[in-house]
Amino acid sequence: MSEEKAPQKLLLVDADTNQRALLTDFFKRHDFQVAQASNGSQARKILRRGSQDVLVVDLSLPDSDGIGLIQLARRDNPGAIVMVITDKAGESLGLKALRAGADDLFQRPVRLRVLGEAIKKAQDRRTFLRESHLVGNSPAMRRIYETIEQIAPTNITAMIVGESGTGKELVARAIHLKSRRRSGPFLAVNCGALAEGIIDSELFGHERGAFTGAVSRRAGYFELADGGTLFLDEVSELPPATQVRLLRVLEEQEFMRVGGTSTIKVDVRLIAATNKDLEEAVEQGQFREDLYYRLNVVLVHIPPLRERRDDIPLLMQTFIEQYRHQAKARFQGISSQAVELLKQYNWPGNVRELRNLVESLMVLSPDREVRPEDIPKYLRPRAAPSANLPVRVDKTREQAEREIIYKTLLGLRADVAELKELLASEHRPRPPMEVHSRHVDLVEEGGQAQQEPAGETVQFPVGTDMSRVERDMIRKTLQHTGGNRKKAAKLLGIGERTLYRKIQAYGLNG
Repeated sequence: MSEEKAPQKLLLVDADTNQRALLTDFFKRHDFQVAQASNGSQARKILRRGSQDVLVVDLSLPDSDGIGLIQLARRDNPGAIVMVITDKAGESLGLKALRAGADDLFQRPVRLRVLGEAIKKAQDRRTFLRESHLVGNSPAMRRIYETIEQIAPTNITAMIVGESGTGKELVARAIHLKSRRRSGPFLAVNCGALAEGIIDSELFGHERGAFTGAVSRRAGYFELADGGTLFLDEVSELPPATQVRLLRVLEEQEFMRVGGTSTIKVDVRLIAATNKDLEEAVEQGQFREDLYYRLNVVLVHIPPLRERRDDIPLLMQTFIEQYRHQAKARFQGISSQAVELLKQYNWPGNVRELRNLVESLMVLSPDREVRPEDIPKYLRPRAAPSANLPVRVDKTREQAEREIIYKTLLGLRADVAELKELLASEHRPRPPMEVHSRHVDLVEEGGQAQQEPAGETVQFPVGTDMSRVERDMIRKTLQHTGGNRKKAAKLLGIGERTLYRKIQAYGLNG
């Protein structure tokens, strides 16, 4: 009998003798090897003897609420399918079980057919995830799996967003494998790795003689992916001209090769990915707004590993099994204390860093179990927050967003106060005006204190519009400082950001 057809092991934990007998008979008829437990203590003994493929746990146990049992199963047997049973009065307990890692929740009386279908669906998902190398039982990862199942059968364009090392290409492959295009090609292109001078040729191909070195016609990635899926990673790195061509392909499903004169029709599903804030890139004029909205039809956000730490044991187990199979390596495992230590690490390199760590541990510590004291030497020292970053990397996403909003509100308050003062000044009586440039001692880079030369006296007649006064003062001060905005802002007694805004408003860039 092949491994796929071998009976799966199922642990049934239920204090109700009659229900336990009914469920046992049902699962045996569906080719499960069933172990029974009437309480949490018996269940723990069975779990310690070996792993189980499926757990069906009644939360109304005499010696336990079942939550601790689920947590134990998730820690020692993270790949198992866990189904929980509760009564209506235990709904809140059932929600706790789902947060602890249960796959699904059923109320009494249990409909056997529905329970069996749910287990079959969970098994199919496990098989699919194993084939696509996606790993994780956290709520965030489950939402990603649900999104994949919803969008995969369609031709809808998806945008995958996540930090480097989170597995964006794996999600793109999973969408392809779940789609009707799975028999077609899947091509992954890192846009950031393509030189700007050849990126159009790589994506759309070229004709012979299109440029120096084009000795023959060459098909691009869009042609090669016809009938399948093209994954563009680091799409934010595309130059503006290529963004225009990409938009046309998305809208018309046709393009011309570089140096070509005829259009080529293709049937390609596009999935894009980025680790940057594309909305900010649009605001800064670095990415086309129309292309952004065309790519961002469905957004799939992959959380960093530090936001799904409970997935770390399952990820480690997966990497250990993969490396054992590939390298025929022996390994004594990692102690539970060492795993807990790894769950506290911040993982700046995300899943990719965890994989590399596991491989290092297996190579360098093959003959004994890895202990907590073995771990620190393999981890990167935690870097201090960079002054160039808008928020510290150890903050949660919600904290970072709140801080950005708070800083924005403070800036708006300052701007409103400045506007009020400007409006108030418009209504004050205007005496004859004589404005002198200010004398300010400045310390140059060489450390010598130098006196700014006295500026010219600028006179304005009574009734002169304030905007003209302000514009001329800014213009003359910039001339006086040789265009140095920092010095000009200091001389004018305003902030650099305020000066920059006024320069833009008065058209003084030239």
